[in-house]
Amino acid sequence: MGETKNLRSLIRENVFTHIAISISVGILFAEKFGILPWGVWIAIILVGEAVYTAWLCGKESSSYHRILFFILLNVCIATGALRFWNFENNIKPIPPNTTQTFYAKVEGSVKMSRKTLQTDIILQNGSKIRASLMLHNGEPPGSGDILLLHGEISAPRNNGNPGETDYADYLLKHGYSGTIFCYANSWRETGRAHLTLKDRMARLRENLTQRFDTYFKGRDMAVLSALTLGDKSLLNPEIREVFSETGTSHILALSGLHLGILLSLYNLLLTRVIIPQTYRRKRRVIEITGFVLGLAMTWLYTLLAGMPISLIRAAVMYSMVQCAVVMRRDVFSINNLCLAAIIILIVSPEALFDISFQLSFLSVLGIFLLMPLFPKLKVQTTGYIKRKLYGCIRAIWEMLCVSISAAAFTLPLVAYTFHVVPLWGWAASLVAIPLTALLLATSLLFFLVPCASSLIATAIGLLLDAMFACLEAIASMPYSSLSLYPTLLSVLMMYGVLICGRAFILNSKALNADTLPSNRTAPVGQNKSKTRGNTFLVVALMCLFAGIVFTETRDSWRTRLKPQIVFYNTPPVPAIHLIASADSSYLWTTMPQKIDTALLRIEKTFWKRHKIKSPTLLVSPSIGKSFAYFPHVIDFGGCRIGLLYEPIDTDATVPLQVDYVFVARGWKRSLSEAFHVFQTDSVVLDGSLSNFYRRRFRAEADSIGVGVRDLRKDGAWIVCLE
Repeated sequence: MGETKNLRSLIRENVFTHIAISISVGILFAEKFGILPWGVWIAIILVGEAVYTAWLCGKESSSYHRILFFILLNVCIATGALRFWNFENNIKPIPPNTTQTFYAKVEGSVKMSRKTLQTDIILQNGSKIRASLMLHNGEPPGSGDILLLHGEISAPRNNGNPGETDYADYLLKHGYSGTIFCYANSWRETGRAHLTLKDRMARLRENLTQRFDTYFKGRDMAVLSALTLGDKSLLNPEIREVFSETGTSHILALSGLHLGILLSLYNLLLTRVIIPQTYRRKRRVIEITGFVLGLAMTWLYTLLAGMPISLIRAAVMYSMVQCAVVMRRDVFSINNLCLAAIIILIVSPEALFDISFQLSFLSVLGIFLLMPLFPKLKVQTTGYIKRKLYGCIRAIWEMLCVSISAAAFTLPLVAYTFHVVPLWGWAASLVAIPLTALLLATSLLFFLVPCASSLIATAIGLLLDAMFACLEAIASMPYSSLSLYPTLLSVLMMYGVLICGRAFILNSKALNADTLPSNRTAPVGQNKSKTRGNTFLVVALMCLFAGIVFTETRDSWRTRLKPQIVFYNTPPVPAIHLIASADSSYLWTTMPQKIDTALLRIEKTFWKRHKIKSPTLLVSPSIGKSFAYFPHVIDFGGCRIGLLYEPIDTDATVPLQVDYVFVARGWKRSLSEAFHVFQTDSVVLDGSLSNFYRRRFRAEADSIGVGVRDLRKDGAWIVCLE
């Protein structure tokens, strides 16, 4: 990796670092604040640039250089902001929220489940829509097919359940204008459009996936499709959890690891098999030929895998590395990493908010910054067997160092996004990475040698069994993973700890080297400066650790579990959660046979974070310490809820006073009839209701003068009882 340098020196010597940082800042400002008044923009940017320029340039730079650098930062920030504004303006508005009939083109792969398929469609006005279609008897559509659909397009929105990820924001930042759901009789194929290269690659990926499907089923098929072709549609929550808890989720996301393995196989094949020994004297010709072929294969594979952000980053970096090799330039550097980021952000500014982009670049940055801090094994020995043995030990050590370096720089973001910190990830990587290399190699043979597909499939199955056995064994070990829920401020301070810790180690190494008897050439003033720098870094580390503890303590107090009622938005399953404490809670639903599946994601987020035990299911009238449940009425913590989910007798002489009336699927009479039984000021419409009944009940409530909470539109609702 070269000589270790401090952060400022690294940024100074890598000019693309300034450009990448500035473009990212522009995109962040444009996304966060939109088009602010120019005076506010200028004030914020100038103050930030002045501090950055003063820190980076130092006293040794001339005013002329500072002015040029200042102008460069302004241009890059403006470029990032303008590119993101242009991206937002290109998101076409969706048609009005009315049922209509329209044509659309299928784009990309089609993800199949037991009853539905999910795909992206492009409308005639260019809008990109995420479509969920019920399966019918015909063949499923493929990329490039034209569909005739009848349904209602809705703007992206979340279910709003506690602990839920912001799916609507994800869709908007990936260019989607809306979502649509169609029943089986509401869509059909009408033809095929002109197939682009992207469409042809998507169809080829589907064909290759079908070849896998001939020999593999279940989890083997899911992992193999994700690991080789980038198709993660078959991965279920159980498989994802095993890889997440062992810190090997990156195995399932195509990235530089997979591309590096395939390119190593290509280089081995090119130099040892394809090119005869007599032609190796023409080294320059071989390098250029290999460069062109490798470049073409890299981007074709990227297209075949659906162009995920992490693989695009790896392909861009490989392209630059190959260009540097051909031109006899520096191959691996932070400069190349930042140039790859610049190219991606200029083409797709929304990629900055993609978790794959963030993790991919952070992992490589961690390798660049932290890898040089590890000691290198330099063992000189004689004998062929000993050299090979020590070579294997050195390779394992380097793989371990790379794994720790990448994990250290991605751990804060992983904890913030996925709330899991794998403690045995380093051990799992030592097993998973070699097995991944073998799986990629055998999968390549599976496609290239169809006559031996059965034999190769057996070998692939054994490798997959070995991978699952090892990962499940590691996941079952004590303290294999921790569940953490850090705030964004804590995550930023964690990265501050990493940067300050790296600087402290570098300073300490430099001081130790200067104090050696054979190397006492450093000036006394320089050693004192390094000592003062270490003192400052120790103080900074202590402040950062204290800040993390304070922030997390305050957040845990602020988000502590209180007695509450949660109206979950889990269509088509109505669910009301009555929470007295983490140890005592009750759950009401009209579909007890489906409730576990409907609340699976909530259980892994909201319940797990607050350590909420499985609630008691209310299936028959009962009275407890803090609640009472009667047919169509729940009383909990002084709050009374009327339940409308089936026909009831509306001939009551005096209506019962309730705080909320909950209307779910099954109630088809008018609200005015229900108000003969219940008297309330607030109506809650469950997400299980159809659009027809939701509109009807909203109109009735408005005419009566009763407040309405529509869970499908407004999201889940939490009523605090304190």
